[in-house]
Amino acid sequence: MKRRSKAGGKSVKARRRKTAAPKRDNAAKAVRSRRPSIADLQEQLDRRTRERDEALEQQTATADVLKVISRSTFDLQVVFDSLVQSAVRLCDAECAHIFRFTDNVYYLAACCGYSREYEEYMHRQRILPGRHSLIGRIALAGRMVHIPDALADPEYQWEEAQKLGRFRTMLGVPLLREGTPIGALSITRSMVRPFTAKQIELLTTFADQAVIAIENVRLFEAEQQRTRELTESLEQQTATSEVLQVISSSPGDLKPVFATMLDNAVRICDATFGGVYRFDGDIVRLVATHNLPPAFAEVARVAPFRPSPKSFIGRIAASKTLVHLEDAAASQPYVERDPATVAAVERGGTRAFLAVPMLKENALIGLLYLCRQQVRPYTDKQIELVQGFANQAVIAIENTRLLNELRESLEQQKASADILSVISNSVTDTQPVFDKILESCKHLFGGDELDVLLVDEQGQLNIAAYIGEAHDVVAATFPAPLERTPAGRAIRERRVMHWPDLVDGEDVPGVLRKMAKLIGYRSMVFAPMLWEGRGIGAIGVARSTGPFKPKELAMLQTFADQAVIAIQNASMFEQVQERTRELSASLDDLRTAQDRLVQTEKLASLGQLTAGIAHEIKNPLNFVNNFSSVSVELIDELREALGGVHLDDKRRTEINEIANMLQGNLDKVVQHGKRADAIVKNMLLHSRQGSGESIARSISTRWSMRASISPIMGRGPRSRASISRLRGRLTRPPARSICSRRR
Repeated sequence: MKRRSKAGGKSVKARRRKTAAPKRDNAAKAVRSRRPSIADLQEQLDRRTRERDEALEQQTATADVLKVISRSTFDLQVVFDSLVQSAVRLCDAECAHIFRFTDNVYYLAACCGYSREYEEYMHRQRILPGRHSLIGRIALAGRMVHIPDALADPEYQWEEAQKLGRFRTMLGVPLLREGTPIGALSITRSMVRPFTAKQIELLTTFADQAVIAIENVRLFEAEQQRTRELTESLEQQTATSEVLQVISSSPGDLKPVFATMLDNAVRICDATFGGVYRFDGDIVRLVATHNLPPAFAEVARVAPFRPSPKSFIGRIAASKTLVHLEDAAASQPYVERDPATVAAVERGGTRAFLAVPMLKENALIGLLYLCRQQVRPYTDKQIELVQGFANQAVIAIENTRLLNELRESLEQQKASADILSVISNSVTDTQPVFDKILESCKHLFGGDELDVLLVDEQGQLNIAAYIGEAHDVVAATFPAPLERTPAGRAIRERRVMHWPDLVDGEDVPGVLRKMAKLIGYRSMVFAPMLWEGRGIGAIGVARSTGPFKPKELAMLQTFADQAVIAIQNASMFEQVQERTRELSASLDDLRTAQDRLVQTEKLASLGQLTAGIAHEIKNPLNFVNNFSSVSVELIDELREALGGVHLDDKRRTEINEIANMLQGNLDKVVQHGKRADAIVKNMLLHSRQGSGESIARSISTRWSMRASISPIMGRGPRSRASISRLRGRLTRPPARSICSRRR
């Protein structure tokens, strides 16, 4: 129900709508009165156009800077120059800086708009954190710093820089990479006019771009460094692989190994030349060189020598550690005028020098050295590479030593085998054995005079075999008393006598010293031939080279022992021949007795075979006979079981006929089984074997058979069930009778 007022019949709601109409008219009039004029619209358009142009210019400048960054991945200076120029132009500044932060100080990296005098001054400066300068404040705060007027700022105290740069208003932002300062970007004006928020934001964007450029360059340089390291590592691995390949492909030959090693070491380490020395105790020998300067090659000591303690080689021999000199001309050995060092510096032009020892179980066996003709030290990686080559050289030397020892051992074994072969082929003649022993000694030891001496029954030494040029001279001295000869001394003392130096050595017999001076021998050895502690001869070897090695002395003693074996074989062969003749007669008697034993054994074997066959036949025969008897009884039981079954006459006749046939067949089987059993008994009698065992076995077999068939013969449930199954089968009418099928 609408509520009506007292004044009239209209509702209150209608009056409210009527009174609200004048208010809307007033609002429309107010809106029409606030519409902008054409001048205002033109001003807004100009302002929006300027903002658009500024944004477009900023985007263009940013894109240009990014293009410069992308094109100048490895040239950071081009990026910095583009950044400061864009910052000056877009931020309405006059000058700009970029500072880099390294080693806790800031230094000028790029600038724009300043005088040459100011640039030179700033390049010499290193700015530390502090309130006295714009960059120092950025370093302290780690954020943007804005100084409206440097002269009005009480904390700004870098007056010299301000005078040279002539700036008043300053703005700087830090260059941060993951929160870590890496530099700063600043712009300045010569008048007091603070920078706007948009200009500050734009400068921050340029700072971010500078960080991107710096990071790109850092990553690029890191990648380049990694690439260089990988290239160097690959080159070093390739060089190492080449050396190892040469080591494996050149067993026993060190020349190609050292040549490949020096070539790679000089090339990779950027050296001028190099070489390898071998140590034999305190004696040094130059074994390989690479790219040696001609002037230095003329004075290089190839012959073995003892190094001076003051020289590089002497220092390595004493300390067994590497020697690395940045400048050999400034080293102590050169100052002290060591001849080898002076020749290396003045003839070879050596400046940077590196020598690495070759150690085997802490024993110095050689060294590898490299030389540069510039004062430029070797890097750690290069030193490590040379040490690796030195280790490979040790491996090659050790492999060569082992291979040479193996070859020597094989040659010695082959020589020993050849001598043993001659011994086996010449049982009665010792002369071929002696000749082969001397040939092997000459081949293995390089002897110039070799002889085999034997002791006769009178105790005199006689020549049994000889190789040499002074046969007549030596033969004229024999036979000789055992006490007056060097060979006799070895026989008497029962040990190998070795004189390593016949000319200058001590305890050398006079006859050997005269022979050495006359013929030119240098060393001599005698190995005694001993049999059961008694000396029967000796083998002597003389040569013009150095002393004999312990392995050679041991091998010579082995040859002497083989000569003893040959002599004893010949003696024992005669004894064996005599013994053989004595045993010949006994052998004939033994053969006759053996024939008789063979015939007897054959007869005994035949009897055993016959008895075995008879026993094997008797067992299955007993089973046949026993099962036949049991089957006859089963047929009778079957007839009894069928007696109570109702069958027609025809069926009963057929069953009886089959049962009679089975019984007849079983009787024949029993008859023939008994006949076969009689034959087996006759075989056992023929083989002279008693029948007790056979009878016992037959009885046990019969009882075991009865036990196995007892369930069939019994009258228990199993037997009754079998008969029931048979009765059920018989009550079913067959398709055809058994007799008809048989017919």
